[in-house]
Amino acid sequence: ETRLTVFYFSAVCSDVIAFASQLSYAEFHKQTSFLSKINTYPQLCQRAKRIGYDITQVVYRGYHASESTQQLQDAAIETRTQRRLNTEIEEEKAKLSSFKLGKELNRTAKRQEIQAIKSEQRQELEKKKQLVEIEKEQRLHAAQILREEKEREELLKLKLEEKQGEVHLLSRLKDLGVDLTQYLVTKNPASVSEELQIMKGETAASFH
Repeated sequence: ETRLTVFYFSAVCSDVIAFASQLSYAEFHKQTSFLSKINTYPQLCQRAKRIGYDITQVVYRGYHASESTQQLQDAAIETRTQRRLNTEIEEEKAKLSSFKLGKELNRTAKRQEIQAIKSEQRQELEKKKQLVEIEKEQRLHAAQILREEKEREELLKLKLEEKQGEVHLLSRLKDLGVDLTQYLVTKNPASVSEELQIMKGETAASFH
């Protein structure tokens, strides 16, 4: 019976070693349910059949290690857990930093876009102001020209009316028998100096 126990123990150990050698410690703990499946123990089944036994079921009741081994395992688990946590923390920090950077880039792009729009609006407004000033100057210039033309027309009209009045006055004076030459000389004494004298023989004629 002792030999049979050793026989089974050796076969089970071989199958467990073959199973666990392909896994990490963490993976082994996650897949311990496979240790209760008969397919995990091919060597045990083969050896049992050689001596006339048929193994139909294996029950895994847990893993027990020595206190020192368990402490090492617990320390290793704690170290891996801390590393995983540190890694996750660093990943979260990196994600947060990337998220903040993306937000800042978006804000910067928005600010630049807004500044560009404002700058474009200022330029457009400045162009409109310049156009308004140009139109204003053109209107003022046109109004000045019209005013000057009107003033010239009024002045010409006044001069024409003045000439017509003088002609009308001279016509009335002539009708009254007034000597127009004497009248004009009396009215404009300075014009006497401009008198043209034409001497012909002994006769002198004066024209005013």
